[in-house]
Parts: sequence; C-alpha cells; structure tokens
Amino acid sequence: MAAAAAHSFNLAGELQIVEFSLDETSIEFDTLHGLPGVPRTLSMNLTNDYVLFSIQEQHPPGEVLEPDDRGFPQPGERIVLYPGSGNEHGERWGTILESNQNGAWAVMDESFEAGMMSGSPIVSFHTGKVVGMALAAGLREGHTVIGMHPIGSLVEKGLEADDHIPIAEHEQE
Repeated sequence: MAAAAAHSFNLAGELQIVEFSLDETSIEFDTLHGLPGVPRTLSMNLTNDYVLFSIQEQHPPGEVLEPDDRGFPQPGERIVLYPGSGNEHGERWGTILESNQNGAWAVMDESFEAGMMSGSPIVSFHTGKVVGMALAAGLREGHTVIGMHPIGSLVEKGLEADDHIPIAEHEQE
C-alpha cells in the first residue's frame, strides 16, 4: 500500500494509472486501496486529505518505508522531508512545532518553495521511520512550515479499508 495527498489527483477525471518514480525506481498504481479522502480545506485536521493505492508493480524492487509505531511525531523532534517532486530536490530538515493525532506542523531549517511536495514522506531522525505525509505549507519568520497527515492515521485508514477499486472505475461524489 502507498499513500498520497487527495488534493494532488483528479480522481473524477479520466485517470487510469498513477506512476511515482524517483531515479531508477518506479511504482505504478491502477487500484485504490479503499475510498480516498477529500482535499484539505482550511481545517487544522489534516487527516481527511489522503488517497491510498494498492501496489501493482515496482521496478526495481526498492526499499519500503516503515511507519513509526508512535503514530505521530513529538514536539521538538527533528524530522527530514524527502520531497518526491517539485522544483526543490534533496532532503529538507526541520523540527516539530506541534503534533497530535489530527496533524503535525514542522518548522523547517530554511525557506524553500514547497509547491508540488504534497504526499512526500516525513521521517523522524530519532527513529528513522515515517511519521507523516506532507500536505500543507506556509511561511513563518523566514522559514517554511509544513503541515503533515500523521502516519498513525494513514496506517489506521489502510487497515480499515477492504475495497480495492480500479482508479478508472472510481467515481468521486
């Protein structure tokens, strides 16, 4: 199973296959793992913006990121954002400002353009495991601030999902 931000896709359109790639690794998805969430509005609850995919094929087989058992990061914890797309490449470091089961916010060490980074994994420096998925960004006192969907919520949604829906057959309400 793989996770991404619901606001990054038009699932009501003609979409049939989604491919994520980085360097020589690519993963293709043609099936949703359960119904997707909804794009985020201005709410501080970040747990509704998600889409889960059933992994069909991966070339070559790559590492799987492990979810952090804690469910969400702790305030003051150091994290690293691994942007999967956008104009900025390379890891970005930051520190968790606030966090709970509904979302977490991190102030990054520097300012950068965070557009197109939604869905990127955020990893704890402490555990080396995924603590969230980037969803929102803003600027605060010269630093980029990232809002994330906590990993515990994504894992819970994945475990609760029973349906495997071909993307081409999904109709958004």
